Amino acid sequence: MRLAGYIVIFILLVAGVAGGLYVLSVSREIVDPGTEETLVIDFTPMDELAGSQDAATSAVKIYNEDLVLLETVTMDAASKASVLTYTTGDRIGLFIYDATDVSICEQYVWVTVPRASAAEVYGQAFQYTIWNVDREVTIPMNVEEDGVDVADDAIKDASTDGWTTAFAYIDFELRPESDDMGYVNTENFLRGYGNNHYFVLDVYDVSGSTLGGWFTFNILGGGYTTLDRNDHRYFCWELSDTDIQRDLQSTGVYNPTGLWQLPLAIDLTSIAAGNNITIDYDYIMYADWDKFVSSGSWGADVELTGAETFFIQY
Repeated sequence: MRLAGYIVIFILLVAGVAGGLYVLSVSREIVDPGTEETLVIDFTPMDELAGSQDAATSAVKIYNEDLVLLETVTMDAASKASVLTYTTGDRIGLFIYDATDVSICEQYVWVTVPRASAAEVYGQAFQYTIWNVDREVTIPMNVEEDGVDVADDAIKDASTDGWTTAFAYIDFELRPESDDMGYVNTENFLRGYGNNHYFVLDVYDVSGSTLGGWFTFNILGGGYTTLDRNDHRYFCWELSDTDIQRDLQSTGVYNPTGLWQLPLAIDLTSIAAGNNITIDYDYIMYADWDKFVSSGSWGADVELTGAETFFIQY
C-alpha cells in the first residue's frame, strides 16, 4: 500500500536589495501522513509483466498473525473488497493464488495495514494492488553438447563418444515458451519454509558403485550447493525471480528473455570401467532446499516439472 496525496506550498520572499526587488519562490512537499482508520481492503489484481489488470481469476486468503484464516476474497471484477474490516497497524498474511487453475504463481506476503490517505477515507476502503506473475506449469528444458541436443535418456560413452579428455562440457537451458511468464520466490508462512524454485541434478550410479568412483563425480565452477544422500549426489541451483522471466517489450524485443543458461564442465577423472552414471535433471517449483536437506522432502506443495535423464558410461 502507498500513502497518497501531498500539498505543495509556495513561499514568496520579497526582499529589497540595492534598491531592487527580488522574488524568491521556494516549493516544499509535505506528504499526507494519513489517519488511523478501520476499513475494508479493496484488492486490485494486476499482471506485473503484462502491465494490465488480471481480475477474473485471482483470489486472496487473509490470515491473522496466529495463522487463523479470516476470510477469502475471490475476484470477479476489476477490484474486490474484503468483507471484514482491518485497522491501521494490523499485521495480516496474504496467500495469493489462482481460484480457477494454476496459472498464477502462488505468493505469500505479510502486510501491515497502513494509515489511510484522504482518498481512502473518502472511499471507505484501503487500496491494495496484487502484483500477479503468471507461470508456466512446465518449463522446457534443453541439454546440448557442443551445440548438439542431448536427447532424453541419451547414453554418452566416455570412452567412445569423444569424451576422451578429463572433462565433458554440457549446457543446460530453461526458458518459458510464452510471453509475460515468470516466478516469484516467497516464504510460505503457513508451512514455515520457502516457496522457491530450483534447477537440480540428481547423480547416481546404477552399476552398483557407492562411495567409490562415481561418488567423487564433480562439477567445475560454483553457484550451486551439494548434498550426498543414499548414494545420490544432488547439485542444486536456486533461481532468482528474474532468471526465467520472459517479457516482450513494445520494441518487439524480449527483455528479460527468460533464458537461463547453465554451462557445466563435468569432471570425468573418477569414472572407471563398469560405471554407469545416471544424471536426472529437473526444474522444481514451490520447494525449499533446506527442507530437502534436513528431511528428504521438498515440501508439501512441491511441483516437479518432469525429470529428464542422460547417462554417462565407461
